[in-house]
Amino acid sequence: SSGINAEYGGEKVIFKESDTCIITTISHNGRLFAAPKGGIEKLKPLQEQEGPNSSSFNDLEIMSSREIALQMTLYDFELFNCVFESEFVFSVFKKSHFPGKIVGNLACFLARFNEVQHWVISEICLTPLLSKRVHILRKFIKIAQHCRDFQNMMAFFGIIMGLSNIAISRLSQTREKLPRKFKKLF
Repeated sequence: SSGINAEYGGEKVIFKESDTCIITTISHNGRLFAAPKGGIEKLKPLQEQEGPNSSSFNDLEIMSSREIALQMTLYDFELFNCVFESEFVFSVFKKSHFPGKIVGNLACFLARFNEVQHWVISEICLTPLLSKRVHILRKFIKIAQHCRDFQNMMAFFGIIMGLSNIAISRLSQTREKLPRKFKKLF
């Protein structure tokens, strides 16, 4: 049998049978499978790997923007604290200079930026009603402000990059309905 690392979007990394030890990181949304050689093509991404299919608007309404930003900051701080200084060095000078060195904590921390960005895009784009979409856009602008106040620049810029995404910029009716106060902030 072969080891397969199945990533988000269905990409597959197949490990060689001769590998006796595999040093790798699995993404937040990745899975590791063992399958016979003939069964690799039959592997499909799990349902939870397909991404969201509806907005979690109601869940976001339960918490205030400040509380969401605070929880994001606490989580990001925990991720950052797990990164060893040496991982920055290994990452800057590439793996070829340091064979066998793992930068998994740093990779996990950096992947968080993309998660936040995609979360913002998904929540806004998956909200079907214009009024709710305007409301959630306002909420993300407020969350970004609080993240900046908490000095969580990673979450702040992740949200800003999500709001700047082309899919969001095409929502002209949503932007038009946004109060002037929020248009100035963003």
